[in-house]
Amino acid sequence: MRILLLEDRGTANQLVSWLEDRQHIVHHALSIRDARSVHLKDIDCIIADLNMSSVGLKEDEIAKTDSGIITGWIWLENYVLNAKPWDMRKNRVIILSEYISYLNDLGQKDRELRKQLVGIEMIPKSDSHVYDKLGRKLWDIQKSLSNGDDNE
Repeated sequence: MRILLLEDRGTANQLVSWLEDRQHIVHHALSIRDARSVHLKDIDCIIADLNMSSVGLKEDEIAKTDSGIITGWIWLENYVLNAKPWDMRKNRVIILSEYISYLNDLGQKDRELRKQLVGIEMIPKSDSHVYDKLGRKLWDIQKSLSNGDDNE
């Protein structure tokens, strides 16, 4: 499976190795600018961190990142989930971040955000079973792609 990994620090190299060991093709983007240069039609799955530099976003988008805490979400929302004509299915997006509860809290205050988050897999990086959960979700995505069952 072809995976775009948006991760600028931390365990990125370990995660890339883990994914490649499982025969995935990984496009590792260290920034929003890098991620925007990837042809999304060539991607089957996106794994994105939330907290990162806003380099690559427009000024009005940067203002929505909460000082970088949800930069990855702003990119997903503006360039992936709502981008036309390409349409990444939410069931093929994984948020891997320590700021999931922060994003969910924002969703409690914003009905539209809450609706957008439905169907997106969210895994905290500190979860003791992070690789098990990631592996299960990637298996589900691979299976749905193989079966042509790519509906949200």
